[in-house]
Amino acid sequence: MTRLLALDIGTTTGWAMNSGAEYRWGHFDLKPGPMDSHGMRYVSLKRELACLFTAGVDLVVYETNAFTRGKAATTMMAGYVATLQAFCLELPEPVEYKGVPVVEIKFHATGRGNASKSQMVWSATLAVSGNPRLPSQREKVTLTANVDLTEDEADAICLLDYALEVWG
Repeated sequence: MTRLLALDIGTTTGWAMNSGAEYRWGHFDLKPGPMDSHGMRYVSLKRELACLFTAGVDLVVYETNAFTRGKAATTMMAGYVATLQAFCLELPEPVEYKGVPVVEIKFHATGRGNASKSQMVWSATLAVSGNPRLPSQREKVTLTANVDLTEDEADAICLLDYALEVWG
């Protein structure tokens, strides 16, 4: 089975990986400290990626945004993506990476391309609990695990689920 790393990149970055049929997930903060330059965001991202890659990764998928709010957010996102791509290519054995539009991830997870954050959290919770993620079955589903996900983790889990179906 392909080992995938899914990233919802941002100041708070959500990540999810598959380990066989199990999901592992978490998040990390890329906000620079009060005495750091803004470039520390990208140094921190590389450090976090190095930790995640110790588990072995065959493919990295990341969420692409068609729209961001403002020039600073667009510049930051471009820096995050460039850092991720350079990291993958500079490895002794380069790792392939693919961007996936947000609308595709949301449609896969909920059946709607404009799903809300709460709907994405619900779908991700169902995915890691081993339940079907059909929106029409929401009332019938009993969760088998008590899972507390951040929105960033949920987005990464939904992206991982999408990537496993498409490339897994």
